[in-house]
Amino acid sequence: MISGIILASGESKRFGKKDKLIANINGKTIIENVCRNALESNLDEIILVYNNKKLNEIIDNKEIKKVYNDKPYLGMARSLKIGIKKSDLETEGYLFLLGDQPYIDSYIINTIIDKFNKNKSSIIVPRFREENSNPVLFSKKFRGELLKVVGDKGGRDLIIKHKDDLVKIDFESYKNKDIDYEKDLKIPPNR
Repeated sequence: MISGIILASGESKRFGKKDKLIANINGKTIIENVCRNALESNLDEIILVYNNKKLNEIIDNKEIKKVYNDKPYLGMARSLKIGIKKSDLETEGYLFLLGDQPYIDSYIINTIIDKFNKNKSSIIVPRFREENSNPVLFSKKFRGELLKVVGDKGGRDLIIKHKDDLVKIDFESYKNKDIDYEKDLKIPPNR
């Protein structure tokens, strides 16, 4: 079992006065695109960690477990921990999807899951042009360490600390573009 945890409780500080996750891209909100891609993948469960109550209304799908983050100012680590604690006890790994990356499609997610199924005690890191990217899949063996992460770094320190446990997937093309600013909505995702 693989748990997909969508981290969607950032404060959108760079985007302006509105929540970037409810901005439209390709006729749907950014968060709807992220959730659709997760639903179309081979993830066994999907958990959406959010702080804007509008996301709870927008994402109306019983296949997605929604969990409210009441302290988003504590950074990405808080969302990460909430998602892990709400995941199924039988999960073998946690795939962390960023709520502002609507172009990470089911092909990318499934490629990461397939690699994990052959390396179940590892950390699967997608790469493009020799640069680490997202989403990252952590084996359950890192659960305790993930629950100790603080701030806005997510699992970055664990990736550095556990180099021997890394399994990298190099993608020739990769659409991992974050939507951080309003202008990003107009820039094509191809890299």
